[in-house]
Amino acid sequence: MDASAPVPADTHTDRSRLFAGVGWTLFALACFLTMIVSTREIRHINVFEILVFRCVIGLAVLLPWNAYHGLGRMRTTNLRLHIIRNVIHIGGQSAWIYAVIMLPLALVTALEFTVPLLVGVIAPLLVKEHVSVRRWLVLVAGFIGVVVMLRPGAGTVDAAVFIMMAGAVCYAIAGTLVKSLSRADSPAHVVFYMSLLQLPICLFIALFFWTTPNWTDIPWILGFGLAGLAAHYGMAKALSLIDLAIVYPLDFLRLPFVALMGYSLYQERVSPWTVLGACVIIGANYYGVRHESRRSKTAVSA
Repeated sequence: MDASAPVPADTHTDRSRLFAGVGWTLFALACFLTMIVSTREIRHINVFEILVFRCVIGLAVLLPWNAYHGLGRMRTTNLRLHIIRNVIHIGGQSAWIYAVIMLPLALVTALEFTVPLLVGVIAPLLVKEHVSVRRWLVLVAGFIGVVVMLRPGAGTVDAAVFIMMAGAVCYAIAGTLVKSLSRADSPAHVVFYMSLLQLPICLFIALFFWTTPNWTDIPWILGFGLAGLAAHYGMAKALSLIDLAIVYPLDFLRLPFVALMGYSLYQERVSPWTVLGACVIIGANYYGVRHESRRSKTAVSA
């Protein structure tokens, strides 16, 4: 073949989408890392107060944007489902923030990777579908990875671990409900109602434990809120451009980056058991994503 021959336009388009999708995934990863550091730096502030600031920042960004494009387009017929989803999502977010404050960062991130495994089983149960043996095996493999990391017989397991695992279940349920919401509402609706509905709930709880932030806390509060919005947007853009089977392996880069960050900023050493257990969880995740990707492609081509 002549090396100077022009490359088909479709090849250029596919390559551009791939590079753009990878770029958005790495952007989302950087935003997640910013959220983690910001959370650690404002750990003296109550968990629900942190969520209040996130909601306020979210509305400060989203309300002008939606007003410019017309607030009427943000009406929803799924308000009840939005409320249920956000009450559960508050549980996941508050558990994650607490775990980031109390546990080694690499351990929190590894436990967070159990969420997709839980979604694979919880989603069919909520919509009353049969859960395949393969999905149960993937979940069991992920559970084994958690056991390897924690080694229950080797000592006392921190209570924050159980809180984080409860949060992972909340995240999985909330993520499943987003799938139902997405049939009629856009991702913009989901993020907008997340800030709007969570604000009064979190504010009511936070008022009982309110701590007035210092001026030095403001950059970290802004970093947490803005990075959270940007991470959601970046991941949504990535998934609109490239396949989930490409996004997920890139997202797993969070673990080594978080481990490096935890060591360099907070002198946290990573246990070999955490690495081994995380590898089992990541392997189970990757296998599950590859299988679902192949099944979706087969269904489309059928």
